[in-house]
Amino acid sequence: MNERTISRHMNDDSRHLLERLEAGDSGVAATIHNRYVERLVALARQRLSQKLATRLDPEDIVQSAYRSFFARAQRGDFVLRRAGDLWRLLASIAVHKLQRQVEHHSSIKRSVSRETPPDPNGLGISREPTAEEVVGAIELLERFMASRNAIERRGIEMRLQGESTDAIAQQINRTERTVRRVLESLRLEMESRLVDE
Repeated sequence: MNERTISRHMNDDSRHLLERLEAGDSGVAATIHNRYVERLVALARQRLSQKLATRLDPEDIVQSAYRSFFARAQRGDFVLRRAGDLWRLLASIAVHKLQRQVEHHSSIKRSVSRETPPDPNGLGISREPTAEEVVGAIELLERFMASRNAIERRGIEMRLQGESTDAIAQQINRTERTVRRVLESLRLEMESRLVDE
């Protein structure tokens, strides 16, 4: 294959992934996430000053960018016209998210002591779930866990028990980076299933 053919193939593949996402294919989110996550984190890290690196996590910025991308892609907001468009789109969203966070944290009024502590669950939920919601979530989690391999199940169980990424990596004999990537991919798939149901 020559360079032009490879470029066309990658563009067709990206379009196909986007079409599957628009059609509601929940598994494609993990594929897109895994394909670009490391490059996006490196991009965010590169553009983040050392001063703000103590307050902002490049991985959080990238996950926020993915959430925005997936929500808008499922609505059909994007069109890919040429090779590399999917990467450029994701990079643009991530850089925009990073710039907004930098502006927010660089504000004169903003200080660590004035910030409210983050929601420990990171879900922004201000009320207790109903009994029906709890039962539904448990059933969904059981179905989700049944579709995982033994190592993934162990990792999810340990994360649900509050174990650190490092502890999970040691327990299942994988690198911390691999565990973080797999858990994030599983989280995105689970969120997608929750939205579908």
